[in-house]
Amino acid sequence: MTIRRNREISRLRWILILIGLLVPVSFHAAEPAKPSVFITFETQLPYFYEGDDLSVAMTVKNVGDGAVDNSKGLELMTGLSVEDARGTKLKKAERVSSLVTQPKSLEKNAFFGRVLSMSEIFPDLQKAGNYKVSWKGEGAASNSLILHVVERYDAKKDYRAKLETDFGPIVIQLDKGAAPRHVRNFVDLVRQGFYNGNQFHRIIPGQAIIGGSPTGDPAAGSGYNLDPETSRSPIEAGTVLQLRNRETGAMDSGSHIMITAIAEEDLQGRVTVLGKVVEGLDTVKTLCQVPTVKSADQAPGDPARPVKPLLIKRVTLTEMAAKAATTKEAAGKPAAGKN
Repeated sequence: MTIRRNREISRLRWILILIGLLVPVSFHAAEPAKPSVFITFETQLPYFYEGDDLSVAMTVKNVGDGAVDNSKGLELMTGLSVEDARGTKLKKAERVSSLVTQPKSLEKNAFFGRVLSMSEIFPDLQKAGNYKVSWKGEGAASNSLILHVVERYDAKKDYRAKLETDFGPIVIQLDKGAAPRHVRNFVDLVRQGFYNGNQFHRIIPGQAIIGGSPTGDPAAGSGYNLDPETSRSPIEAGTVLQLRNRETGAMDSGSHIMITAIAEEDLQGRVTVLGKVVEGLDTVKTLCQVPTVKSADQAPGDPARPVKPLLIKRVTLTEMAAKAATTKEAAGKPAAGKN
């Protein structure tokens, strides 16, 4: 009996061994080591005008745990690349000097760099459009920087903006007399495509719509404010306001706008008047009636989030020379990497 049991145990062991041999063994390829050197491209300006010198700061830093041998040097010029919105690489100038003198080694957290005149290296970069700056090569990685180059603003012209929504168009006559800096800023944002795919992110039911957030979050916007240009212009139905209040400093006056559906006399003299709706006031009133999500502590008249995103699908500009009959359409350009 004992011998038979031992034989069964022995057979079971062999079966387990054979099963183990037949089970496929999976091997995970090791992920390639991340380069210890990282190249960062930065600029201080949200956009540039055509023909301007495009200055970009390039910083090369050792982000690894130890010193890096750089005796051969990085091919900084060879790896530097600029692509337009369709992914086409721009050509470099025929004669470009070396970007920067490089140290032979980089200690941990050590860095070097310089400010690059990108328009000298890539002459076509001075044309209006959106461009992606990056570096690719051996021994380092980099971030991608988007450069916005827009048509130069002409203060002698008048401008109309057409906002396309799922509920119909809204056409705004911009008032450069009341708010010259805000009108210029709005035109520049439209030309770089900022409002394309943007949202009316808040509704004051029956009163106004608020737009200018690319994500739907009221905190999102252009990232900067402009000093108010208040006036005594009446706040009638269809008035377009920039939302930074002189008294509270609220909202993002770089990109957020509020379009009224009714007269708001209490706001007169307190906010910046960007323009007036000349077509599509019915669209504004319809948007003011869409369902919203109300919070428990929300008071009547407070802005509320729409249940469904209200997209600003596209914004185009019409330029009008003073006392001239001809107009020129200038559509907002897509972001880099998009068709």
